[in-house]
Amino acid sequence: MEMVKPSLDEAFVIQEQRVALDFIGKRATGSGGKTMIGSSSEERIAAAKTILKENFLPHIGTNENCETKKAYFLGYMVNRLLSTALGRRELDDRDHVGNKRLDLAGPLMAFLFRTLLKNLLREVGVADLLMDCSSDNNCLSCLVQAASSEVPQQERRLRDQLLHQDYHTHPWAGLFHLDRELE
Repeated sequence: MEMVKPSLDEAFVIQEQRVALDFIGKRATGSGGKTMIGSSSEERIAAAKTILKENFLPHIGTNENCETKKAYFLGYMVNRLLSTALGRRELDDRDHVGNKRLDLAGPLMAFLFRTLLKNLLREVGVADLLMDCSSDNNCLSCLVQAASSEVPQQERRLRDQLLHQDYHTHPWAGLFHLDRELE
């Protein structure tokens, strides 16, 4: 208890949420990198709410209803910290390879292909014909459907131009080359 006594003594004056938000807001920076000390209390509180919503533990959520989850997670972190400091649990080695989450090459390549395919079709103008190419759909079948659908004449002409180019030198033609092989 002696380890946290200085923190508890300093925080004793903060007994209400509004005072706590104003305390955080005074230490925040506003637009242009200026401090919020000369700002009104409402501006500082709004800045503190924005910081807590968007920058504090963003992996838990950034929407309006995530304050409770963030409070529980903060309590969990403090609990683990104090348990470790008191010797009730062992230190974690978070850099150990056993504690890492590994993503294999296949799913990473599939995600990259799906993202680039969506960007390509948006640029070419056939994105509205493309089915929702999510993880449960086959991207190649989405591409074939988009390429073989009723595409306006201008887009069809662009596709044909790309097909007749060397697909090793043109970045888009290689994708449409897949469609030609499937026909």
